[in-house]
Amino acid sequence: MKKDGSPIGPNGCNGPNDPNYLITIPVADVFFDPPVPEIAYVPLAPPPPAVMTTNFTIDLYEVQQIGLNFQQG
Repeated sequence: MKKDGSPIGPNGCNGPNDPNYLITIPVADVFFDPPVPEIAYVPLAPPPPAVMTTNFTIDLYEVQQIGLNFQQG
């Protein structure tokens, strides 16, 4: 919706679990903790492989609904 309240147009994100609007992020990408020799940083032991090989998913429909509910007050 534009600032004046007029619609921008329909979007395709109109229901949960639509694969086009799901973001899947590998846990290993979020918790990647490399050593940094310049400051002598050594990371803690990594999490178990069972955790590091999993993913978490963000459903953009759910994010959209939170934003819309917040706008409505």
